Amino acid sequence: MDMTILDGVAIVIILCSSLLAMLRGFSREVLSLTSWTVAAFITLFLCKPILPFTNQYISHAMIALIALIALLIIIFIIVLSIISIITMKIANFIINSRIGIIDRTVGFIFGAVRGALIILISMLLVDILLKLERQSDMYILVKSTSQEQYALLRI
Repeated sequence: MDMTILDGVAIVIILCSSLLAMLRGFSREVLSLTSWTVAAFITLFLCKPILPFTNQYISHAMIALIALIALLIIIFIIVLSIISIITMKIANFIINSRIGIIDRTVGFIFGAVRGALIILISMLLVDILLKLERQSDMYILVKSTSQEQYALLRI
């Protein structure tokens, strides 16, 4: 069974994702995703109350929009930093406890699934962006294409 370059890239991405998640641990990975999600929701929640202030002090609409975007980015970074500090303390406590080995093992599995999802989404984007007649032979011959099609059928 011959492998193409894309198969090798897929394996490397899955292995890198797995090893990184194993080093960080499952709890830190989940808490990190939670931090980003909470920061995004808080930023979206604060968007509406901040909008009148930018329009009140800045008369030009385009500059007010740029100021609003800059404020939301600053709020997002501040909230993410605060939540990340809290989640880092929680994750360190979990990793240093007795369940640290289990946490790292589950993290490895989580990383493999995340890597596979990255590959799946990437291949779907390539399918959308490139029409079948313009795809190279290397992409058509990829052995993991059957896994992509299987995953799509399961969804």
